[in-house]
Amino acid sequence: MLRNTQKDFKDAVLNKDFSSAANDIKPKRDIDPIDLIQIHLNNSMKSLTKVLRSAFPVTEQIVGEQFFTAAAYKFIQENPPQSGCLTYFGGDFPAFLAEFEPAKSLKYLPDVARLEWAWQHAYHAVDEKAIDLKDLIKVDSARQGNIHLKFNNSITLIYSPYAIDTIWERHKQGFVDEESEEIDVEDHAAYMMVARPRWEVIVRTLDVTSYVFLEKLKKGGSLIEATDAALQIEPRFNLQKNLATFFADGLFTHYYLKEE
Repeated sequence: MLRNTQKDFKDAVLNKDFSSAANDIKPKRDIDPIDLIQIHLNNSMKSLTKVLRSAFPVTEQIVGEQFFTAAAYKFIQENPPQSGCLTYFGGDFPAFLAEFEPAKSLKYLPDVARLEWAWQHAYHAVDEKAIDLKDLIKVDSARQGNIHLKFNNSITLIYSPYAIDTIWERHKQGFVDEESEEIDVEDHAAYMMVARPRWEVIVRTLDVTSYVFLEKLKKGGSLIEATDAALQIEPRFNLQKNLATFFADGLFTHYYLKEE
């Protein structure tokens, strides 16, 4: 009985099918049950839209409040929360925007949203202790190329054919001037890393070789495999410099050897 009532109420809120739910409601005062459902519907949609607005502020700045609200309402109807904890509600919003017909002309928008969600993911990720570059010295030099590195769980690598790094920088403080409207979104591709290995979220633009190096490692490649992938793009790739930078950032939590 309760489950049926909950389903009726869910249909009323998400699909605006008030018929069954209205029959389940027995108001103590002379109030139309449909009016009560409508009030709850409005409050629910506004609350969930506020959650999305908080997670995707740059996306909203780009499209405007009215457009964002319409997109959010559509997303909520198609992707209702699956948990009472709303911390991770909105993870599918970038993919939704990629298929949202009114946003099709803004081809870079889903990637901007992906970058913003990566920030959210990093911010809420569980803290992990980083290892030091000196730890790798313990490994015999003949086997160091076979080292595999486990990444901090907060890290997301993002590639976009559009200049989402420039868009992010212009909008992240909530300040948009006339110059920001002149961004050439096709000026360059963006290779980005988002992480929170310590206290603050890092959003960094990488060069393509560093990105390929990290991507190979993150997918389970060994140190030598990742180095070879980077060298294929840039023969002058500096392994020592990149390792020093990424270990200083605290990106890695464990290392292990996987024998051939």
